[in-house]
Amino acid sequence: MSKQIEATREKAVVIPFHLDGDYFYKKGLRAYRNRDFERSIQLLKRAHELEPEEPIILCQLAAVLSEIGEYQTSTEYLRIVINELDPEMVECYYFIANNFAHLGLFQEAKRNALKYMELSPDGEFIEDTEDLLEVLSLDSDEEEDEDDIIFLQDHARDLMEKGQFQEAIEILHELIDGHPQFWSAYNNLALSQFYMGKTDEALKTIEDVLVKNPGNLHAMCNKVVIHFYLRNDEVVNNLIDHLKVVHPMLMEHRYKLGATFGMVGRFDLSLQWLLSLKKAGYDGDATYYYWLTHAAYHMKHEQVAQYSWKKVLILSPDKRGSAPWEQAKPLEEKSHSELLSYYLHSKEQNKVISVKTSQYEKGLLVADLLYTRYQDDRSNLPTILAHWFHLLPMLSEKKLNNASALAAAVEFLFLEQIGKATTQAAVSRIYNISAATARKYISLLNAYRK
Repeated sequence: MSKQIEATREKAVVIPFHLDGDYFYKKGLRAYRNRDFERSIQLLKRAHELEPEEPIILCQLAAVLSEIGEYQTSTEYLRIVINELDPEMVECYYFIANNFAHLGLFQEAKRNALKYMELSPDGEFIEDTEDLLEVLSLDSDEEEDEDDIIFLQDHARDLMEKGQFQEAIEILHELIDGHPQFWSAYNNLALSQFYMGKTDEALKTIEDVLVKNPGNLHAMCNKVVIHFYLRNDEVVNNLIDHLKVVHPMLMEHRYKLGATFGMVGRFDLSLQWLLSLKKAGYDGDATYYYWLTHAAYHMKHEQVAQYSWKKVLILSPDKRGSAPWEQAKPLEEKSHSELLSYYLHSKEQNKVISVKTSQYEKGLLVADLLYTRYQDDRSNLPTILAHWFHLLPMLSEKKLNNASALAAAVEFLFLEQIGKATTQAAVSRIYNISAATARKYISLLNAYRK
């Protein structure tokens, strides 16, 4: 693969290297020819840092990784080339096909080989591609095996999400037995073992990965998370020191680092990596925005936290009421908007709201009266409750003794504000109080509104 890429370089280089990038590239190439693969990878990564827009460097790095059996990472780099750096370097599809063939994923290999032939029918590697396709067609049973791998992997993840870890462990063992270099199966196995309380087995699985595949980022991250929950602070700090100096190029690895740092309370590092993804145009899922919210919140980046949490709620509405500022603060310390969100979410989930002061205990009685009256009026329910939660912190405990009168006053003033004027007598009948009491509390709340 390396010789083929060198041949492509002679024909396809358009953007000239700057001296520094070219220097490290050539040294990396020399190390590769001397079979010093680790040194070659280090030099090529340095060249890529200096020339991030140069596709040939990344292609050569992919070639070296392929030589040492890092087919998945090699493929990820090649996809960066064709998806982000130079879509015209269609020979990457041929190289990707070779990687998939080595992994035993023959359908993916075939699909990428055909893609190369479609885009470059007279290309340099047409004959090689035809040879590859011929080999792939020799045994159709392999395609069925690939389908089984994909199915089993997805099934194991579904079981993990449902908390059925023992069943997931059995499937993951089956995958590993058949595919000893399927590292993601090892990492999911370690997590399943940990969630079942089999900590020693989980750490043993992780160490197995790191021995067979040194530097596996997912394994390193899982290791630090497990030790964090075990309260092995010294181990955690040492592992964090190692992870701090890792600078991955792949978005998946940046995401893993960002989420991991968030899980262990290093929100400064978490924010650094998660924001780098956002700046690179990463289209994250709910989990990504969840960790970005937490990192931004703890680092006092309130606008980023609020924006990210809105994205969480769009992608995963069941998270409503669980933002870090909603969970971290006692009820009494929440802003009126936070209190409103927390109250409505608790009602929807039939959760009991606990409070520390009688002021807020009485205040919630008023909210409950308003909720009961307006629960079928979804357009006005949040607004009238917001009125009340805005006023509540201003009122002393002594002024909160008559919940019905306060609810009547809130409703009167609310309807007046939205142009649906009612009478004091009308609200007094609704809440079963005297007109004089209604008038007294309307006057009280009106004074705080000004």
